[in-house]
Amino acid sequence: MVGMINTPEKSAFNIIPNEVTLNIDIRSIDVALRDTFGAKMREGTVEIGKKFQVEFVFDEPVMMLSVFSNPDVLGRLEFSAKTLGVPVCACHLALDTMRQ
Repeated sequence: MVGMINTPEKSAFNIIPNEVTLNIDIRSIDVALRDTFGAKMREGTVEIGKKFQVEFVFDEPVMMLSVFSNPDVLGRLEFSAKTLGVPVCACHLALDTMRQ
């Protein structure tokens, strides 16, 4: 999941703004997992909204299908990451999924 929180330009430091926007990318090769996570997140906002008397407004999600990368390219990325000592989580997740 990748996200970004934005506040209005006129917000002041250390003051709670009246409005905040949160953009979230839920990324998964498994479409059902992605959709379930999104639904659970929306369900959770109902409880939070009631508890703190805030409103959550959702835009329609933009859905894009995931695609598999070339296994040879992924293997080279994994090798390079290990050689350099750099973690490449997305590469590992894709490789694990493809190996199943």
